[in-house]
Amino acid sequence: MNTTEVALVDLRTGGCPPEPSGRVVVLDDADSLVEHAESYLALTGEEMVTGVVCVAVGESVNAEGPHDGAVLEIPAALTYAAILWAGDTRGVEWAPGSKAPRPATGTDSLDSLIAALCVPEVFDQVLAAAERTGPATSPGVRVVPVGPDAQELAEARDAVVRRLGSGEAAVSPAGLKDLRSIGGERPPDRAELADPVRAAGAEAARRVRLTGSLVAQLGTAQAVFGSRRPTARLGEHFAWASEAAENHRLFLVEVLDRVDGHLESGYPLLDDVLDLGVPAPVEVDRRQLVTDLRDHVDRRVEAGVSLPGLARELRMAAASAAPQGCAATLQKIREHPAPVLVMPRFSRWPLSLAAIPWIFFSCFALTVLLGPGLGGWVAGGLLAAAWFGAGWLLLSRSPTPEGERGFDATLPPALLAYAIAAVAGVFTRFSPETVLLSSLISPLAAQSLSVAVVAISACVVVFGWRSAVRRWQAAVDSAVLLETIARLTGLAENAVGREWVPMRRHAAIAVAATEVASSLEEIGRELERSGELLFSGPSDGPGREPRHSVPPEVYDVVRGDVADLVMAALEPVWPATESGRDVTPGVLSKGFDRLLHRYDTHVRRRGLLAPPEFGRDRRARDALTARVWAESADSPAVLRMAADADLTQLCRSSQLRFLRTVNEPELIRFAPAQVRRVLAEQGTARPVTADPRITWSESGEVVGALRLSPLRPESVRKSWGGVS
Repeated sequence: MNTTEVALVDLRTGGCPPEPSGRVVVLDDADSLVEHAESYLALTGEEMVTGVVCVAVGESVNAEGPHDGAVLEIPAALTYAAILWAGDTRGVEWAPGSKAPRPATGTDSLDSLIAALCVPEVFDQVLAAAERTGPATSPGVRVVPVGPDAQELAEARDAVVRRLGSGEAAVSPAGLKDLRSIGGERPPDRAELADPVRAAGAEAARRVRLTGSLVAQLGTAQAVFGSRRPTARLGEHFAWASEAAENHRLFLVEVLDRVDGHLESGYPLLDDVLDLGVPAPVEVDRRQLVTDLRDHVDRRVEAGVSLPGLARELRMAAASAAPQGCAATLQKIREHPAPVLVMPRFSRWPLSLAAIPWIFFSCFALTVLLGPGLGGWVAGGLLAAAWFGAGWLLLSRSPTPEGERGFDATLPPALLAYAIAAVAGVFTRFSPETVLLSSLISPLAAQSLSVAVVAISACVVVFGWRSAVRRWQAAVDSAVLLETIARLTGLAENAVGREWVPMRRHAAIAVAATEVASSLEEIGRELERSGELLFSGPSDGPGREPRHSVPPEVYDVVRGDVADLVMAALEPVWPATESGRDVTPGVLSKGFDRLLHRYDTHVRRRGLLAPPEFGRDRRARDALTARVWAESADSPAVLRMAADADLTQLCRSSQLRFLRTVNEPELIRFAPAQVRRVLAEQGTARPVTADPRITWSESGEVVGALRLSPLRPESVRKSWGGVS
């Protein structure tokens, strides 16, 4: 029962609502008013009826009869009703004071009158005017439709049902990306692993760096003469660093194996995974997740994505959001070669063989410079011994994977290379030429040159060793192993961060998206089944020819309304999804069917321009209102009409004599409030929007003017009969 709308009762066909309520417009033949007095008495006596407007069609009394020119006989039951006498349904174009009425254009003006009276605000104005004009008036009307016609509504409905109900839509990559980010702030893609994984990685890195520090010490004197020489321990440290790196890799394999097993099958248990240093999965904010999912669905439906297409998008998002495991990363780390810190081969001759000519020459030069006596022999022999000892020492200190090469192993090459060259240099002084050369050099010059020879020899030894060490150090690439350790750790942390830490969130997204997808599919099926019943009427049957061109503004309004209906039908889904419950099958389709029926009733009663109670965005309606107003050239003129303007008076020209023209007729101008709001926002038609005499209606799609001209007192006769 609705007491805010206008009910239409046509007594000409015998129809009468069993429980009338609110405002009631009654259509009756003028000569049947007295016969229907009992019906009027029951109607006006109904408590829920707030007002009655009776439209009497034709003449009830012969003007040539015994009633002295009376044209309308009114039963007493209509004393408190407003009576509009329509002597002729087509009417004439006429203005008060005009003596020459003109034939009315169009067909039946009675329909325009009924359309105006079915607007609640106009109905109330008519009742108020009836108290001032007397028991009966003759209406003059000018009505301009400003809403879409039935065929436009039907075409828009068909297009919307095709688009939303069964239309195919490509899955949007951006939509999938948005779905993966719902549920509040996402945890970082990389999760830091704790002990014991971190300890294993730190130990591997520590051993690599320790080996690197030993490699760096190789160029110092401690590497040759110290008791804790790095050369003796390098091989062992290289092996330890490689072993620690491999242990770390195997530890990561074990971690990812457990993570993958739990994600895929729930085994091993959560605690067994956490024991290896994997962070605990973050809790999911279900309320935020549902809010974000609701906003996403709202945006996509509003954008015109079909319900099956959106459901498919949600199912794809559910499949990709569900915990996937980390088999790919696990396989990658498992198949990775064992990380090894390779110990390069040290130079076979730390004191390069290129120094042999200098060894020979230095020993020869020193013995010659210090003379042929015992001094030359001693000096040359000492230098030869020094060369042999230095070469042997450097050879023995050369690092190998097993330690140093050692003195025993290096004695033969030292004798063959360095000792022979040095001894050969000493004994070459016996030639006559060298004896002559020795006698030509002054003692001071000989001493100076001898010191230079010894100094140069020392430099050759030192720089030879340093050069060999630098070449070897350049071949040791501990940074590569450190990078490998960090990279494998990063792979594991990325896999844990992407799949393990947000697994509860991923599972919740998958469940929620699947549930909403099923709901959208159910609503989509109902839209295809029941959507075709929207706006159905006489012009929407099998013989209706398609227009092939739906005004875009009409389509946008209907699409927006149906999208709002879809979101309203989804209301039970969100609390159920948040609490982890399933929605009972069939509930959503029934709810959506009820919403479609309410929407259809709203459009039939109030028109498409009036926003429904569930409407959220008025922009499409504002655009439609602006368009129909701009295309309706008659609407502004109608709203500026005065009481003496030309209107279609619902009587014949011969019946104008029954009207009382002495008093000013009542004029009611009306238009939808939606028109006023849009015009006011646009700043146009200010004289219209600011006119306080215009009635702005919250329903209806007509702009018009209704003039009520009272009948002469002698033209109306009251009757007390007709009621038993």
